[in-house]
Amino acid sequence: MGRTSDLREIAARLARYAVVTLTGVGGVGKTALAVEAAWTEVSAGRAELACYADLVPCRSDEQVVAALVEAVGIRGAEAAAGLDAVAGAVSGGRSLLVIDNCEHVLESVRRACEQLAGRVAQLRVLATSRIPLDIEPECVWRVQPMAVPGEAGQPAATEAVTLFLARAAMAGVTLRAGPAELVLAGSICRKAGGLPLALELVANRLRVASLTELAEGLGPSGWPARKTGSGRHDSLDACLSWSHALLSADAAAVFRRLSVFPGGFDRAAAREVAGTPPVGAGQVDVLVDDLVTASLLEADTSGTGTRFRFHEPVRQYAAARLADAGEEDLARWRHARAFLARAEAIEPMLFAPRAEQHCDLLEFDRPDHDAALGWFLSHGAATEAQRLAAALYFFWYTRGWFVTGLRWLRATLAQEAQVAPLVRLRTEVGLAQLAFIAGDYLASFEAVESALPVARRLGDDVVLARCLATAGYVWWFGDPERSAALFEEGLEAADRSGDDWTRSTGLAGLGWARYFAGRFDAATGPLREAIELTARSGRRQQCAMAVLGRAAVELWLGQLPAAEASAQQALGVLRAIGDATWTSAALAIVAEIERTRGQLETAGQHAAEAIEVAGRANSAINVMLATGHLGRILLARGEPDAARHLDLAVQLARAFAVRPLLAWWLDSLGELAELEGRYGDARSWYEQAVGHAAECGLAADAARVRHHVGRLAWMTGDRASAVNSCHEALAGQLEAGDRLGLVETLETLGGLLIDEGRGQRGLPLLAAATAARERLGFPVRPMEAVRIAGWVATGREHLGEQAQSVWGRGAGLSIEEAAAMARRGRGPRRRPAFGWSSLTPAERDVADLVAHGLTNPEIAVRLGVSAGTVKDQVSSSLRKLGVRTRAELAATVSSHPTI
Repeated sequence: MGRTSDLREIAARLARYAVVTLTGVGGVGKTALAVEAAWTEVSAGRAELACYADLVPCRSDEQVVAALVEAVGIRGAEAAAGLDAVAGAVSGGRSLLVIDNCEHVLESVRRACEQLAGRVAQLRVLATSRIPLDIEPECVWRVQPMAVPGEAGQPAATEAVTLFLARAAMAGVTLRAGPAELVLAGSICRKAGGLPLALELVANRLRVASLTELAEGLGPSGWPARKTGSGRHDSLDACLSWSHALLSADAAAVFRRLSVFPGGFDRAAAREVAGTPPVGAGQVDVLVDDLVTASLLEADTSGTGTRFRFHEPVRQYAAARLADAGEEDLARWRHARAFLARAEAIEPMLFAPRAEQHCDLLEFDRPDHDAALGWFLSHGAATEAQRLAAALYFFWYTRGWFVTGLRWLRATLAQEAQVAPLVRLRTEVGLAQLAFIAGDYLASFEAVESALPVARRLGDDVVLARCLATAGYVWWFGDPERSAALFEEGLEAADRSGDDWTRSTGLAGLGWARYFAGRFDAATGPLREAIELTARSGRRQQCAMAVLGRAAVELWLGQLPAAEASAQQALGVLRAIGDATWTSAALAIVAEIERTRGQLETAGQHAAEAIEVAGRANSAINVMLATGHLGRILLARGEPDAARHLDLAVQLARAFAVRPLLAWWLDSLGELAELEGRYGDARSWYEQAVGHAAECGLAADAARVRHHVGRLAWMTGDRASAVNSCHEALAGQLEAGDRLGLVETLETLGGLLIDEGRGQRGLPLLAAATAARERLGFPVRPMEAVRIAGWVATGREHLGEQAQSVWGRGAGLSIEEAAAMARRGRGPRRRPAFGWSSLTPAERDVADLVAHGLTNPEIAVRLGVSAGTVKDQVSSSLRKLGVRTRAELAATVSSHPTI
């Protein structure tokens, strides 16, 4: 059943070597494969004679020779000639001698093979042995277990699954090969380690147990045996006992102690765990090699260092021997403490250059971390458990193991035991970081607010700086201004302590915090400094994080080619180092840049990949980010599924209190409703978007929404409000440096002016916007192309021969010059001296926050301006509206919505 590639490899070796030995763990199918290979050689004409000798009963040279004599068909007096008779029988043609089960009589088989190979040129020997013969003409082929399906992905009928289903049929049980059955069969095959003997024995149990019962019941004591017979292949235990009996006492001790490793391990870990009396640590390497030679242990030499592992049934057998010897507790304590020491030794290097290499080391050890943490917690070792969880949190964060990390961090913190303040603080910082990414803001805030006072009391600036950096990340989306303040304080502590890692991560975090607060110019400096610092130090993860922040700022400032180059640079690094968290964020930002540049197909692909990567990593925040961007891409493509994605992004943003991004998704839902002619819904979404942006002090976001409000007002016949809203949008976009927003607003304002018959004013704005789109690489969205083309055509028609010169005059303006020209043309008479319409956009934002009950200092922090500026704007608003108190101002705001 299967084994096609093995048969090809064996045939190739038989063509070149006199002796080929098939090795492998007991039950792997060496005998069946050797017999099939012999049959294939005869069928193909490569062997004229094939003979089979089973050496299981043999214990001496004489018995081995007698078995070979019998195998070649010699009887009577001729048999006394021994190997001479065998050589005579296989001479004169191409012959193949299969010698099965050699491991317990190796010396006898070695002598026989050497003699026969030296005397009969056309003889080939195909031996099976759990231990290689180690003779000169030998070529070893290690037989591996059959391929099993992975736990992830679609259920598959691999070789092991196919064999299991066939053995079930031979036992009289026919199983469907549907998806559900394949999942259960795959689980059984994984537990059996792909060993054919184990699969055959389990399949026989289907006569009295269901597939589900078998899949759930298999374990250390769940491997069945044949009802009849007592041979070494009638049960896994008997099969493995045969190999175990051949081990020395020291090798057997190492064999059972290594069973505490749930997965693979390296030599250093083996020495730590197994190197106790009567075995010295210096003996372990040699004894591990002996176990590999005995086919009880597998060696993987494909990486930079050799790693070893058991097949699962073999590990279970070894664990039973460990329990029999009364050594389980000792071995498990040594295992847990060894991996605590290893994790704590590696942790500082996670914050050093080339940290991904050290993450790779911890990646190998993940099953051991789980085993060690479980052992510590189940034995009341709260301090050790928290130390290990704290040492691993940044690895879990970097590689996206949020579910695993949160489970252990919460479990260790839940222990009712006295733990040193620094140990608990470090564990709480880890919980805050992972809970933040996973979207559990309550747990994140509680953990970081518990840790910060302790960090301040300890007086250790390194600890304080890293705690403040984590707090800065936790407040990124909830309050970007507070986040920036925490990063700034953390940078001061990092400077005092000389902690370069916290300085670079703090600078990158500060840049992002200012970006989320809409302070794009202020974000540029910290991001640039972070990039320079991390480029010098070789901290690739932090450098990529800062470069990605630069890309986000460049996107807002309309520097699209630079933004795309920065984002792709960051994405390449993050993919290479295996940082799932930031890879998903980078994919989402790449998708948004591509959407902006009109590359809608690849944008959709990258957004979908971002959702997949974030989902695998259980990063709820990045799922929200990517889902919202995919919704905007689908909106630009005119696809109906846009609403579902945008609705979900809004729900997630509200659930996670993600303030900086909510306005984007609300505004996009407004655009979708506007395109579908649902103007009432569009107005509602826009009101929510501009209100949220104003409340959060996001002037650039509010300005873009005000443009859409103006466009909607025009479509519903309110030209005056449309012009007013567009001019408010222009003012905000000029102040924020939002070139892309300026382009779109000037197009709408130009269309409005042309619709009013003022082509001399409107067409230059459209020309300037068109020229800016070409310079910026910012194409018109498909859903707007027809509308804008119609405005241009109408303007040209109205102006006739003058159109070309008017267009040329506008095309020669920068987008900022065109916006300034539009604002000058509006003139001071456009805004009355008193009344609601007399308020500037900044005054309206302040008045709205007053109506929400905020004080002047709180408004200043929210908007990123001084308290004095806020005081002046409040006074100006009171004067223009003819009211005297803040309460009267709030009442006036309630009767005049922000839009």
